[in-house]
Amino acid sequence: MSSWQKQFEDAFNRGDYDKVAECALPFFKRNISDLKQFVDRTAPLVGEENFEIILKLFILHSNIPFDMGLYMKTQREFIESSVELQGVEDTPQARHFAVKEWIQKHAQKHRQDAILKQILCFDKVKEKIIPELQKALRELEK
Repeated sequence: MSSWQKQFEDAFNRGDYDKVAECALPFFKRNISDLKQFVDRTAPLVGEENFEIILKLFILHSNIPFDMGLYMKTQREFIESSVELQGVEDTPQARHFAVKEWIQKHAQKHRQDAILKQILCFDKVKEKIIPELQKALRELEK
């Protein structure tokens, strides 16, 4: 297990990702039509029996946070702590410039990390979610 995975496991066990895990099922249900199309396109390639893998690929492919409000709040707090650690002068212009610079340099990596953590969170709650998603997809076909 990598140190990144170990850090995630420790944080998950502390409850740091409870909100993210809780948002997984609503995320899939909000995007059920897109999920259906993705499953229809992907299942022939990876096999319908690999539904869990298809769902993980959907999370990755969508590149959408489970809960955008939670993601933005977390990102804002992360940016603020990064800017403070850099010792940026406490003026509106200096902080604005530092935030803008952080976004240009780090926003994409931060989002990729968040999406990967969503996949890890999904892995922790998949037994509860998969049956409900399979049912929702069957109902969509009716």
